[in-house]
Amino acid sequence: MIRLDNVSMQYGEHYAVRNLSLDIASGDFCVLVGTSGCGKSTTLKMINRLAEHSKGRILINNQEIASFEINTLRRRIGYAIQSIGLFPHWNVAKNIAVVPRLLKWEPQRIQNRVNELLELFALDPAIFAEKMPHELSGGQAQRVGVARALAADPDILLMDEPFGALDPITRESLQEEMLRIQSQIKKTIVFVTHDIEEALKLATRIVVMDAGQIVQYDTPENILHRPANPFVENIIGSQDRGLKAASCKQVREIMRPDPPRIQGVAPPCQGAGRLWAVDGANAPVRLLQATVDGDASYRWREIDVTPDMGLQAEDSVKLAISKMLWRKVGALPVLSPDGALLAEVRMADLVGGCA
Repeated sequence: MIRLDNVSMQYGEHYAVRNLSLDIASGDFCVLVGTSGCGKSTTLKMINRLAEHSKGRILINNQEIASFEINTLRRRIGYAIQSIGLFPHWNVAKNIAVVPRLLKWEPQRIQNRVNELLELFALDPAIFAEKMPHELSGGQAQRVGVARALAADPDILLMDEPFGALDPITRESLQEEMLRIQSQIKKTIVFVTHDIEEALKLATRIVVMDAGQIVQYDTPENILHRPANPFVENIIGSQDRGLKAASCKQVREIMRPDPPRIQGVAPPCQGAGRLWAVDGANAPVRLLQATVDGDASYRWREIDVTPDMGLQAEDSVKLAISKMLWRKVGALPVLSPDGALLAEVRMADLVGGCA
């Protein structure tokens, strides 16, 4: 657990952070959000002593951070930033291996860890390990930056607006990937952003800050539905709260497991309903939706399942809404990691899931 106990950070007469108290439980994804200059990045940097607090105590697992030798502390805490900071003269593998090498890990252990992290971030080691930073796209470079922060398997990962400089499509992709990865590694993550929608999507707990102090510390659902004051209401906005609510729910919360499916020839259509046609590996290939002909008889409308239709359990409900509206279908498949049909999401589920 991370505890900030009545912490202040002062520059002359100015307080960047003032009398801040905060407990972050192990395994939480805690997002600090607020306007520019509110103290969120300073709060993050005080945890690994990139900024030294002027007053109060900061503890990790009940031990004050001041008791750690500073380099020892920083090697125990992963740190990822917007500018990434990859060493341009080192390849991807060497960049990821920086901290394990400082910790004098055995070479084989380092290589195994580098490959493990590249695979975790969907970067094929055979392709990416030897690439130089200038050969990477922005999204790939940011993946390598986060992989480097995780290389020594720290319990805590600090992330200071890591996706802020990326284009919207890459940013959304990395957010989805971060949720998938966190579901596997279960680190304690402290993440800074100015984007409330990003906070709602990623966080298990959100800290809303203003003028160096905490205005509200709560779950995304409570921040959205029960803002503490007009400042928090203004941060959330009033025009698209329904879509923001969809951002902070995952498909796993609304999906229907084991939907009806067939292999081979579809049976006669007897009435309203739908079926998934699957192949021998249980991967969906067509969606069969019942429609009514002019003579009031039912028939199947067959829709080919394309790769962009599939959802993962950790995807946001907002993404499911977008895909369903774009494809004009009444249901979407939820796939297992190997592409098999796991569940389905229906339009009614999307509406109810955002309530």
